[in-house]
Parts: sequence; structure tokens; C-alpha cells
Amino acid sequence: MRVVKAVEMGQRAQSGRDCSRRFCPRRHSALQPAAASLNAIRSMNNGSTSLAQSDDQPPSYRIIRRYICLVYAMVVIFLTIVAWGSDFFSAKGERTLYTARCTDGQWVKGHCTGRLESAERIRYKVQKSHSEVSYQALGSSSPVGHLARCTISNGRNWTCADDRGPPGSITLGLTNGKPDQSIAETTRTERCVSKWTWFRLRVAEKLS
Repeated sequence: MRVVKAVEMGQRAQSGRDCSRRFCPRRHSALQPAAASLNAIRSMNNGSTSLAQSDDQPPSYRIIRRYICLVYAMVVIFLTIVAWGSDFFSAKGERTLYTARCTDGQWVKGHCTGRLESAERIRYKVQKSHSEVSYQALGSSSPVGHLARCTISNGRNWTCADDRGPPGSITLGLTNGKPDQSIAETTRTERCVSKWTWFRLRVAEKLS
């Protein structure tokens, strides 16, 4: 009987080993996809962490690009200010002259010996078909004046012979947008100044 029991126990142990051989690999194979997914998630987390760390320290090309954009913006702003100061974007066939008067003094070789004050802004508009140039003070109720017998190239280059306007023109011609033949010494007390000077005087007068 003891021999029989020993044989039965041996068979049961053998069957247990066979069971472990038969079913354990299946359990391991079932767990392998889950382990692989867990490893993939861990690797993704590690990758996002390294990417965030790399964003904290931008590469050199980003710094260069920002520098180029800053320089470009400064150049555009500078050119815009220069164009505004020179009336580069004035309407076709028109030109505005800025004038100033000399108070408590007189004009000596184009310089005021007293106090300089802003005066009128005079807009000139060419009429090429009639060989005339009209002018009028902006923001004023003064009548429109006319320059006759004009030789006109464009709104910035023209010369005229006669002034038929009661206000009296401050110039009889323009060359590259600047007064060419000023008659202010005999008919007007104002003189032409730059746009920058005129606005500086006007702002100072408003603040005083």
C-alpha cells in the first residue's frame, strides 16, 4: 500500500509540473502586452519631460531670429518717422509748407533774432492743365490764391511767374519739395521751416 501511495503522489507531482508547464507560460504571455504598454507610457513621460526641459533653454537660432525681428522693427519705425517728417506720403500734386514768424526780433540771413513762433501751414496744389498752382492756409478762412504762368513738372517741382492771390504766396517755386524762390522778404513776415521745427514749436506753445 505504501508503494501504491508513493506512486500516486509521484504521479500527482508530475501532473502538477505538467500543469505549471502548460498554464504558466500562458499567464506570462497574457501579462506581456500590459508590461509593454506600461513601458511605453513611462518612455512617453520621460520624453515629454526632456522636451519641456529643452523648451526652457531655447536654441541659438531662436535668439538670432528674435534679434533679427527686433532690428527689422526698429528700421521700419525709423523709416516711417523719416517719411512722415519729409511728407513723403503726401497726396499726388500737393505739397504743404510749414511757416514760422519771428516775434520780438527780425530775420537775419534766415535766422530769427527774437522768439520763433509757429505760423500757418500752406498747401499748394498744382493744376498742370491750366499751368497754375493754387494755395491756401490750412485751418484758415483766407481765400484761395493762385500762381499763374507756371512751369510744372510735378507737385514737388514747379516755378511760377505771377502771384494772383490776395494772401500772398510764400514762394514762387519748389525744387524737390523745398521753396526755391522765396518772396517772403517783401510780402510776408513768415519763413518756411521744417515740419519737425513747426510741430516742436506748436507743442511748446500748447504746453506753455
